[in-house]
Amino acid sequence: SVFLYFLAMTLFVMVAMGVNPKLEKTALIAFGIAVGVHILTTAVRWWLAGRIPIKNEFESVLGAALLGCVVGFALEAWKRNGIFGMAFSFVGFLAMTACFSVPYVFGTNIGENIGKVAGILDDYWLYIHVNIVIASYALIAATFVLGLTYLLLKLWNWVNPIEPGYESDPGLPGGTVGGGGGGGVRLQAAAIGPVARSAEALALQQKRQRKLELLDSANMVTLQMAFWALGTGIICGAVWADHSWGRPWGWDPKETFALVTWLVYLIIVHLRLVTKKKADWTAWMSIEGFGIMMFNWIGVNVFLVGLHSYA
Repeated sequence: SVFLYFLAMTLFVMVAMGVNPKLEKTALIAFGIAVGVHILTTAVRWWLAGRIPIKNEFESVLGAALLGCVVGFALEAWKRNGIFGMAFSFVGFLAMTACFSVPYVFGTNIGENIGKVAGILDDYWLYIHVNIVIASYALIAATFVLGLTYLLLKLWNWVNPIEPGYESDPGLPGGTVGGGGGGGVRLQAAAIGPVARSAEALALQQKRQRKLELLDSANMVTLQMAFWALGTGIICGAVWADHSWGRPWGWDPKETFALVTWLVYLIIVHLRLVTKKKADWTAWMSIEGFGIMMFNWIGVNVFLVGLHSYA
């Protein structure tokens, strides 16, 4: 599945960036096969363990990627623009690569061996709370990809600007727009003359802007889902804590940083109401929010001690 996710991701990048839009169907098929293999391997582990595989870091990463990729496949099948497929296939590739490489690179056991669930965790709320939360983590990872792609594409457009009013050298069938140092964009004009080439440059500029708007729109859709999923997961965790420990909230490190992560995404979602550069701020904070989420998911387990240290 690692290779299949990588293949799908590569094809989706070509589709999303407009290199070869005709590859969208092939990319979707590769993504679908990768998700199918992922489901099959998870089902085998479920059968061998006799429970839903969700008790440790290895299984939570495996499950998060699966839940996220199922959502991503559905969104890509609906929109067919390559953007959702690119983001979520990257999540699947990254998660599966981490699952297989971390034990060898860091020499750390993250739960790849099948074991029993601790008695305190043997509750149906485990599967409700944890699955909702890790699904939100996969969505957050996808927003990181979308935000980073948006910023990189905007940087590329800045390095290679388009000037609609340019004039090319006489005798050339097309002009080079942008910087004079050779970093501009060469246009293949259908007719000679600055007016025709200016119109083509304007059309290319609009195409670039449309691509950025699509990335921002996809990011907002994913952010909204992540925001509501994480909030729901935290509430379910509070219900489980009250059921297991006799209190819904105790400022345990994992609880605290889960709340901090949710507050970050609360800010991201509502920041667009008060700022002018909505897409830029959303992209930057998507990257920052991903870092906070990763500390909550992995860092808290490594550096802090609490009631969730087994998670």
